[in-house]
Amino acid sequence: MTLLSDGATRLVDRFELGTWQATLALITSTDVDELFRRVRHAEADDLEGRCWPRGKVHDDATVLHWVLT
Repeated sequence: MTLLSDGATRLVDRFELGTWQATLALITSTDVDELFRRVRHAEADDLEGRCWPRGKVHDDATVLHWVLT
């Protein structure tokens, strides 16, 4: 089970820089910090929100990934 805050979903739903499948693969196959790095990089590339309009430059980014056995 994977839960993401809206700050973590920005890569897909706001910035359109990935897919849900690729994001889930990233979370499950590597350190989740890579997702955060990608979100922060996109935010830094558009500090004024011209390319990707949004209410604030940075949003909290939280991921909970739980593998059920």
